[in-house]
Amino acid sequence: MLCQKFPAPVFAATAKVSFQHIDEQNLAGLTVFGHSYRYTALQKTDTGFKLVFGEGSGNKESSSEEMTESVAVPHGVHEICLRVDVELEASCTFSYSWDGANYLPIGRGFEAVPGGWVGAKLGLFCLTKGEAASQGYVDIDWFHVE
Repeated sequence: MLCQKFPAPVFAATAKVSFQHIDEQNLAGLTVFGHSYRYTALQKTDTGFKLVFGEGSGNKESSSEEMTESVAVPHGVHEICLRVDVELEASCTFSYSWDGANYLPIGRGFEAVPGGWVGAKLGLFCLTKGEAASQGYVDIDWFHVE
C-alpha cells in the first residue's frame, strides 16, 4: 500500500491503472481509510474482470468489511481511471472512468474519519487475499491530486 495524509480540505485524487496482470487472489485499487474506510478496486473473476466498491471499519479488537457494489469491466478493457473527490468535512465520493473523461459514481459517499492517532489517509493498493502466493500486479500510469 502506498498512502499519504489528506493533502487539503478539498481535493480530487485520480489514478490511471492498468490491471491486466492481476489474478484471482488480487484486489487492487484506490482507498480512503481510517477507522472506517472505503475503496474501489479491481478483481479478476472466472468470466473477466470486475470493479468493486468495498466498505469497512475496524480497530485493534475487531473489523468488518463488505463489498457493496460491483460493475463488470467491458471485454478487452485493461485500463481504468479511479477517482475520489473529497469535499469539506472529509466527505468522499468515489467514481471511475473507462476513457479518462466521463466519470461514473460507484458506492455511497461517506465522511472519512481518522485512524488512531493519525488522520484519514488516501492510498493505492494491490493485495493478495488468502494464503496462496500470487505474481499479480497493477501498473499505475499516473496519480494526480488536484
